[in-house]
Amino acid sequence: MNRRHWTTTALVFVGVSLMVGGGFMFSTYGWGQMGGSYGMACDTDELFGSSASVEGISPAVAESSASQYLERYGRGNLEIAEIMEFQRNFYVQAQEKTTGHNAFELLIDRRTGRVYPELGPNIMWNTKYGRMNWVPWVRTSEEMRISLEEAINIAQNYLDRNSSGITVEPQADEFYGYYTIHTMRDGAINGMLSVNGETGSVWAHTWHGGFIGMLGGNSEHD
Repeated sequence: MNRRHWTTTALVFVGVSLMVGGGFMFSTYGWGQMGGSYGMACDTDELFGSSASVEGISPAVAESSASQYLERYGRGNLEIAEIMEFQRNFYVQAQEKTTGHNAFELLIDRRTGRVYPELGPNIMWNTKYGRMNWVPWVRTSEEMRISLEEAINIAQNYLDRNSSGITVEPQADEFYGYYTIHTMRDGAINGMLSVNGETGSVWAHTWHGGFIGMLGGNSEHD
């Protein structure tokens, strides 16, 4: 096989990998370096920041932008489950209307209102809407090897080792392939992390900044 054939094959493989990895979810997303502290120990403040008000788009604009995004790309089957306001962005959980199952996570730029898929677990671990949905040996059903209760325990053990004084909520949001769990300091939400439903790996969401407040949605969180 000559060099030209190898080069052509490699380019086709890369192109297919980028196209099939996301479906409609990555329509407006530009590939780049992944954020987060996956597999790393960080200082508490570095992980989750501190609360502070910031200027930018209003919560109402953020919610409207998220709704329009889901209407455009959700094929009529997605709705907002939860919206959280942070210093650096707004965080959105999308939910399937037909199943009630969490679909994926979005971020909204505080300055521009741009909506885009969240980095980290949302892309790398989501077995239905993320890059893993085309890998044949990855399960795409709702069932995961690690239970919700086990994921919460894994998350707390991670925090005990890496972030003094931070605990997890006694509940978790289940996505396809992983769980996302709110973290607490002094009884109040201060951030979140995710646990892989197959391997138990933990990925702290270090890109939000300090938590400001909940905005709405269908979530059962207080």
